Amino acid sequence: KVVPAKLIIYRLPELVEVEPVPEVEVGKSQELVCRVHQVAPVQNLTVTLRRGDEVLHVQTFERHSRDEPETVTVTHRLTAERQDDGQNITCQALLDLEPHGPLSTTTSSPQVLTVYEFPEDPELQPQIHLEIGERVNATCSVRGIFPAASFQLLFANQPLALSVSRDGQRATATVSCDRPGTYTLVCLVRVGPMVRRRVSTVHIYSFPSPSLLINT
Repeated sequence: KVVPAKLIIYRLPELVEVEPVPEVEVGKSQELVCRVHQVAPVQNLTVTLRRGDEVLHVQTFERHSRDEPETVTVTHRLTAERQDDGQNITCQALLDLEPHGPLSTTTSSPQVLTVYEFPEDPELQPQIHLEIGERVNATCSVRGIFPAASFQLLFANQPLALSVSRDGQRATATVSCDRPGTYTLVCLVRVGPMVRRRVSTVHIYSFPSPSLLINT
């Protein structure tokens, strides 16, 4: 008696990978891309994209007809939120050949999400007036940022020593000069890959020494 047998030729994925994810601004969307390299038969494949333990997208290929190994690309567009920061993005390829073959799962290495938020330009006093030798504290501040900002204050193109508030939203530096003139004070703030600036004009003046004239 001849018993018919079903022959399945399959190939496990050579590699499952998620493309590197750039830093994403909160509220903006980013396309996540997973590639499953050289797998067959594709019609038995299920690809799942996850954020941490949460399933973002599942794609199957039942209508695929070719039996040769192929590379499959699956995409999903994600809108970034603050709570996404530090989350792992992974891709899982499940090749299901049951009951005539194995059930194989291959998972990618994780890509870590990094998000940032920088909705407004920095705030800096627009005009500062100082007498020669006088010292004043200049404060540059930002609001609604995530994560903490990196500050730089430049007076006449020279960096100033800073003190940064505990919440990371204000930086203060002492400004003084021993020569009269008009100078620029620049505040540079970096949050994630984004840099914003605000410029202030500093006027340094001097009063002439008093003189006493006596007419005889």
